[in-house]
Amino acid sequence: MSGEIKMKRGFMLVEIIVGLAIFGLVSVTSYNLLKSSFANTEKTELKLSMTYTCQEIVEELKSNTQKNEALFTELLTNGSYIYTSDKIENKYICEIKLNKIEGELIYYTCTLISALRPEMEVSFECSRFIK
Repeated sequence: MSGEIKMKRGFMLVEIIVGLAIFGLVSVTSYNLLKSSFANTEKTELKLSMTYTCQEIVEELKSNTQKNEALFTELLTNGSYIYTSDKIENKYICEIKLNKIEGELIYYTCTLISALRPEMEVSFECSRFIK
């Protein structure tokens, strides 16, 4: 029996440790990529929601209502106006700024800023005829 070579079965401890280390590196890298991907998705969803809400506000401002007439009178007087609505609640701050006036046509910017993430904002430049 002294001349027989025994067959190895299974893995050595060093091989298992190396395999676990490689698996750990791949796992950490994948986790970080996944985490940043989710963060970017949240930002994109917020930006899309803000764009849609800002577009709705601009469409609302195009209508000839007493509220809008008062809003544009104040806008012409002060140069800016903080718009409030059920649509924006406490999630956003909507500021309307006067850009320029050309006869009966006024140019203004509607800016929507996230209350939770102030670095996120959406702006639309618009125009409207006034009397």
